[in-house]
Amino acid sequence: MDTNEHEFISLQTNLRVYSCVFVVNSVMKSIEEKRREFRRLHESGCFAIPNPWDIGTARYLQHLGFKAIATTSAGFAFSRGLSDGAVKRDDMLAHIKELVDATDIPVNADFENGYADDPNWVAENARLCADTGVAGLSIEDAADRKESPLYDVDLAVERIHVMILEYCWLDAPKDFSSVAKTSTK
Repeated sequence: MDTNEHEFISLQTNLRVYSCVFVVNSVMKSIEEKRREFRRLHESGCFAIPNPWDIGTARYLQHLGFKAIATTSAGFAFSRGLSDGAVKRDDMLAHIKELVDATDIPVNADFENGYADDPNWVAENARLCADTGVAGLSIEDAADRKESPLYDVDLAVERIHVMILEYCWLDAPKDFSSVAKTSTK
């Protein structure tokens, strides 16, 4: 047998085994189980959470043994030929949902600025994001405006406060995690 033939057979065998990994793991965890797992990861201390930009990288990162993943708004935008911040809310929600559905590990959503300036709309958009099945979401304080790239501190706090009061305390699924991210000037 020539060397190239042997490598091809070896590769073919590895591909069969690799594809079986996905078939064997066909019973997915429930959204509630993923959220509980995400909460436990936070309670246990620091952990690595990589950022896939598509289904393939999400599944590969799960295969590598990562316990959770976090979406990347910039990575997804770039994969679509768009600039960071140019993905529309509904397109981002669809992308987040496809990553949640494609993996059996918790997903945290990089949800830009909540796709709104107004605190009540941030809360509503957070609810829509949670409905995708994510275990948590991160809201930034970046306003994406040249004249004032960051929200005023009082408005930034109010946006998160209303989201937590309106959404998390009244409607939020159990074990759902919310994170307020801050940028620097």
